[in-house]
Amino acid sequence: MPGGRCPPSLESSFLEDVRAGLSNGQLAEKYGRARRTVRSWKTKFRREGKLDDADGVGGANDAFGGAGFSFTEDGNYAELVTQTEERVKSFEDLCAAFNIDLAAWKRIFFECGTHEGWRKNQDKNLTFDRGVMDGHIVSKGILVVPLYRTKARFIRREPVAVHPVIRPVECATTYQKPQNANREGARRALLGGDTQFGFRRDIVTGKLVPFHDRRALDLFLQIAGLEQPEVIVWGGDIEDFPEMQDRFLKEPEFAQTTQPAIEETHWWLAQLRAVCPDSEIVLVAGNHDARLRKAIITHFKAAYELRPADEIELPSPLSPERLLGLQGLGIDWVGDYPDGEYWLDDGLRAIHGNQISQTPGGTAGAVLKDADDWTVFFHAHRREMASKTIHSRHGRRSISAFSPGCLCRVDGAVPGTKARQNWQQGMALVDCAGGHPSAYLIEIQDGMAVWDRRLFRARDRVEDLRQDNPRWNW
Repeated sequence: MPGGRCPPSLESSFLEDVRAGLSNGQLAEKYGRARRTVRSWKTKFRREGKLDDADGVGGANDAFGGAGFSFTEDGNYAELVTQTEERVKSFEDLCAAFNIDLAAWKRIFFECGTHEGWRKNQDKNLTFDRGVMDGHIVSKGILVVPLYRTKARFIRREPVAVHPVIRPVECATTYQKPQNANREGARRALLGGDTQFGFRRDIVTGKLVPFHDRRALDLFLQIAGLEQPEVIVWGGDIEDFPEMQDRFLKEPEFAQTTQPAIEETHWWLAQLRAVCPDSEIVLVAGNHDARLRKAIITHFKAAYELRPADEIELPSPLSPERLLGLQGLGIDWVGDYPDGEYWLDDGLRAIHGNQISQTPGGTAGAVLKDADDWTVFFHAHRREMASKTIHSRHGRRSISAFSPGCLCRVDGAVPGTKARQNWQQGMALVDCAGGHPSAYLIEIQDGMAVWDRRLFRARDRVEDLRQDNPRWNW
């Protein structure tokens, strides 16, 4: 109990433990008592003189006889609180008066103050005989006296171990090297898009100034050659077709540029097929590719879907897949924009897309909102990715929607609403296995890209193009 005394059977060991420096918490645990009980035992022993100078503190000296004080110690910290009728003027006076061993303790806090208190004014004449008290007490009222209160906190100069001692973690570690992950059924895909093949012809020199970025295309071919992916997808807007649209002003510089754009597109696709002879290559139509079909319907409806008699089973000669010579390159075409889609795996589809948000990252979020599977989209010309978790009766699964960026120029050369567009160049590699894709976006910046701890530097390739196709003023 807080007011109880230490049992005689425990007194000797208790005093030894106090002098040995055990904290109140350690004493309470050892003797099965509350900390307040331990503090009460220590206070009574100090008043009886049994703990003089023990634990770094003794009782008050004669100048402060009868002073009220408490000295509590917890591990490496201690606190002394006094309330006396004698004024303590300084920290040094306090330590001297209460026998604080400053060689063992260092001050970290000190304050003192005064307030009015009271005590009984009594004459006592009492005697005790065999447990019987006799005599008298005469009360003379109450005396108002000034009381001086001090509080000081200390830290040990030489810290002692406080249990439990905090030590560095020591544990045995056994790591069994796993077997190599199974690649059976896994496929790697390289994704790019929004090449926007097209030109603006310089009125003075006749030189063809491209919308597409030959350096970005060369980086795409370099990484394709390194990775040899099972699948390669160009996700739409392969051609720009500026002559085929009625929405924007047809600048005179666009005239007669469709044919060289088609020829250069075929040249790059032939390069891609030569670099990756065993890859499946798929082109997904975009809104710019659909301009050709719309132009025929709008301005020459009679030519819509015309085919030679001996090629009835083939697409129309005035279709992107025939104009680009895809059949001879072994390249597949997915049309029907905006509904056309190509499934790279049970859990990943590729679309061109028809949504654009002005908020960075907003397009990925808009596509993801209505998606039930992983989706790679293009159209926005930005590198974006967003993810969500779907909860169903079968459990939970996470999916993502992402855009790898574009392969056209981002310096204002592509016809648009403004020159300074929020566009980024890039491509993506995706590993697909069992409906669980993992996507890696690869940034293209100033004709350079980093992948697999390699720095790729782009080549312009225009001299190669001039050598292979000297018909045009590239």
